[in-house]
Amino acid sequence: MVLPAVLGCAGGPFAAREASSSLPEAGRGAAVAVLPFANATGSSLRVPPPGFARVVPGPLDDPYTEQDQTVTLLLQQRASVELARRGYVVVPPERVARALPNPPEDVLEAARAAAAAGFGGPALVGTLRRFHLTETGLLQVWLDLALVDPAGPRVLWTASARRPAHVVARTQTWQDVLLDAGGPIFEDAFGPVQQRPASREAPRASPGRK
Repeated sequence: MVLPAVLGCAGGPFAAREASSSLPEAGRGAAVAVLPFANATGSSLRVPPPGFARVVPGPLDDPYTEQDQTVTLLLQQRASVELARRGYVVVPPERVARALPNPPEDVLEAARAAAAAGFGGPALVGTLRRFHLTETGLLQVWLDLALVDPAGPRVLWTASARRPAHVVARTQTWQDVLLDAGGPIFEDAFGPVQQRPASREAPRASPGRK
């Protein structure tokens, strides 16, 4: 899925915009469906089996073809978690997986597919364009995101996560890499999690002395 090409020329209803500092309020209220992310990196980015130590950096193509998990799937799952942390209601990932197992070809198809699946709220679509870990433990990322209103259809918000993320360990699986980098990736795209002020109870009057 190529977001900029599909979003159209500037000024149109699907015009691409600069990365926003935070998610729109318009997406709140109805549950957001996080659709499968597209992989435009040119590499499979398959996840090694859990507990199997793989030396990274190295070739991005993963030889362990028995696994169904990929980096894009883990990013899709992490996006649901990060939206919930920011106060959004999300469609359960298993429901999305049953209705839409494959990434949509473009934003318009994403809107149609979300509407056909019965998702009443916005749909988040994403395209991963770069995912490379350097020898110094710097994860280079380029993830394009768009929040689409299927009812319009129209694009409510677009952003890109392109800020490199530091990874603690150099010998680990892609799952471990995303444990370190998942939060910073989506903070770059979604904006920081807003801390809600703690509620304070009114001080109680001290009982009078007799």
